[in-house]
Amino acid sequence: MALHLVGENIDKTRSHYRAETGKLVQLMRGIYVDAGENIEATVLKHAVRIAKYLYPNAYLSAASAVLLRPTRDGRLFLSGRRIQRTRLRSLEIIQNAAPDHPSVAQAIVDDGMGEFRIDVSSMRQRFLEGFRLRSEHAASIDETVREAIANRLIEEYGSAQGAADATWALARENQWYREGEHAERFLLRRPVTAEPARNEAALDLIVAWHGAPLGKLTHDGFEWRWNPDDQNGPALIRRTAPGKLPPFILSLLPEGWLESVLNDRDERAMLRSGKRYMSNITIVERASDLSALPPDILLTRLNGFTRNSVFTGQYVGPGRGDLEQSFERNLAEIFERTDTPRLSGVQIKAPMFLDADGTLSPSTGKPFTHILKPAGTGGFEALPVIEWQSLALGRSAGFTTPATALVPMPDGMPPALLVERFDIRTSLEEKHLLALEDFCSVLGVATEAKYDGTMERIARALRPLSTSP
Repeated sequence: MALHLVGENIDKTRSHYRAETGKLVQLMRGIYVDAGENIEATVLKHAVRIAKYLYPNAYLSAASAVLLRPTRDGRLFLSGRRIQRTRLRSLEIIQNAAPDHPSVAQAIVDDGMGEFRIDVSSMRQRFLEGFRLRSEHAASIDETVREAIANRLIEEYGSAQGAADATWALARENQWYREGEHAERFLLRRPVTAEPARNEAALDLIVAWHGAPLGKLTHDGFEWRWNPDDQNGPALIRRTAPGKLPPFILSLLPEGWLESVLNDRDERAMLRSGKRYMSNITIVERASDLSALPPDILLTRLNGFTRNSVFTGQYVGPGRGDLEQSFERNLAEIFERTDTPRLSGVQIKAPMFLDADGTLSPSTGKPFTHILKPAGTGGFEALPVIEWQSLALGRSAGFTTPATALVPMPDGMPPALLVERFDIRTSLEEKHLLALEDFCSVLGVATEAKYDGTMERIARALRPLSTSP
């Protein structure tokens, strides 16, 4: 036995001798523990037996009468003739003054040293104890336990009124009038049929990759939580700082021009306003929305509608228009729909779909197969041509680059750059899945730091993650 109580399982002389020889450790007068045992665990395991040994005339009350053991924080509640506290290692025995005529019953406890009986508060008594003012005993009974006791009393006495009358009888006997009033009000309250009020600002989103759910992204109105599903292979979305949006999700959100167009106030509003993102990520509120969104499948190659690096298909995207609206204004109208894919990056970009006839149209409600980068303003009109030239030079130097073409634009606008996505599948049966992650996400830094990094820092971050090289 790990616990030794003088007069119960060991005599006074033997306990003193074994303590002198180092075989027992004395915790307090009459209570010993084997020297090789975990004293903290032993005390908590036998807490009720120790309390009965120290205070044989007291009874378990409040939460301890329900649990028949200490609370998770090591408190054991008693009621007896005096008010006192006893600290025994991690166990704290809290005793308050019992009423003049307490209602108690016997409970059976077995802590591994055999069964024993101990007095505990009856159902009526512990229910009244839960309504005492400025009482640590009352605070130990939470709303769930209070509700369970009330249901038990109603079942015993046949009705809420019967339970209230029985509880009042005990309250009057002990002059606990205020406690009796609160207990009666709790028992006779009208049942609440409506659902508890819900914070409408809370979000519960499903994050999917290629249509397969990865986990739940929730916001309770205060902070974010990422709860991944069980998956095989490396985690696509990693947990980082608690309460923050995962960097991978953050890197998918619009920025720059598109962020100003959407005019979303915060991350929550951004995620509510869109469903489709780069890297074949979809973020929706209902699972049924996943099947309603078109899969991003590359069925038509750009090379089939390109001659001398110029797009030969038909562009049916936005233009300046007859009313001289700006191209940016017309392009912004595409993003008013939630099923239009969202793009990160500060440059103006539009998600497009190239069909089998060579028609290039916005990918609203359609697969997102190509990215259109129109010319900028204020001195950046030639940017698409410069980017096309850079990709062509890289291709000539042996680098692998995506298929590109320059698209003649309507209304006298400079040509735009069209880039074919290489991170999407070419059929639904293809098992080769790709996910793109920028180094802001890898490093776990804010998107504002995107242009402040160095190649050395990137290499240090990539080395522990990369398998080739």
